[in-house]
Amino acid sequence: MNRRLIFWAIASIVLTAGWLLAAEQQIIGSWDCTTTTPMGTDMKWTLTVKEENGKLTGIAGSDEGEMPISDAKLEGGEFTFKVYVNSEPYAVKLKVNGSQLQGTWSGGGETGVIKGTKRKI
Repeated sequence: MNRRLIFWAIASIVLTAGWLLAAEQQIIGSWDCTTTTPMGTDMKWTLTVKEENGKLTGIAGSDEGEMPISDAKLEGGEFTFKVYVNSEPYAVKLKVNGSQLQGTWSGGGETGVIKGTKRKI
């Protein structure tokens, strides 16, 4: 009985670790994103996510330039980070679903919607 319990505990740990690694690998890459402002204007931009030294990092870029993301985390299929625009922090929360992102941004007293599609390699 104890061997069976130990086997299932180890199997659960291995499967959970594999799922977490797969989820992290899913967010890594370049994404074509569209942000919708409260006034209904769509803004196109790219999100590039990398893993460096065990941490998620990245760049948000548009025709106006690039900004590093900070505090990037992936927990339970939700990718969160902050980006600073004119020294103002904006919080981003995105659900990762395969090659699709969907979520919200908030900052500067406003909120909006974000959608994204992962670029094919």
